[in-house]
Amino acid sequence: LAPALGGGRGLTLVSPPPPARRSGIVSFRAGDETVALYRNLTAGGITVALREGAIRAAAHIYNTEDDIDALLSACRAFLG
Repeated sequence: LAPALGGGRGLTLVSPPPPARRSGIVSFRAGDETVALYRNLTAGGITVALREGAIRAAAHIYNTEDDIDALLSACRAFLG
């Protein structure tokens, strides 16, 4: 995630753990800005949860590609 989002400030994938890296539930951190990013996402109407210091997104079943694009775009915009 880090190279794709936020330039030098990127995201760190927390789960699913290696070697799987395949799940409908994804957790990630934005360093010291994780809580601020979480608040920004929820204020923007993006449904995520804050669990154990990481942002958790359930990117399956009820979410469309547009929903995932909105999450990624919001992360990029926040991280600049």
